[in-house]
Amino acid sequence: MKKRAVYSTLTRFNFISSDKINAVIGVKLFKLFLVKSFWRKLNPTLNIKQANLDALVRLRNEIISSEIIHLAAFITILLLLGVIEIANFRPQLFWPLAVINIITNLYPVLVQQYNKRRIIKMIRVFSNQKYNG
Repeated sequence: MKKRAVYSTLTRFNFISSDKINAVIGVKLFKLFLVKSFWRKLNPTLNIKQANLDALVRLRNEIISSEIIHLAAFITILLLLGVIEIANFRPQLFWPLAVINIITNLYPVLVQQYNKRRIIKMIRVFSNQKYNG
């Protein structure tokens, strides 16, 4: 997938690039929840033991992979919710599933994008040059 144009587009994609908007909608609060809860143990590859350029690039790539997986899950469930709504099949499931989808897929994407931007800044500092990743 890394050789496809869609991967290149997704690596630079940001739903919300403003730190102020991220704070208003609770992305930073959700990030704090993830760090302080058991959820942080679910993907140990998203930790960094020593801050060097190689480790930061590896971490950025891991974050992008997780981001793409969550984004695909979010879109898939969103499509499923559309089918549920159109077919009027168990309409009582729509809102609970929509909220769960936002919490378990959309917010993690937003947190990963927030972290990705921070890591790119660190990579630029370590490499002393413009990094477009």
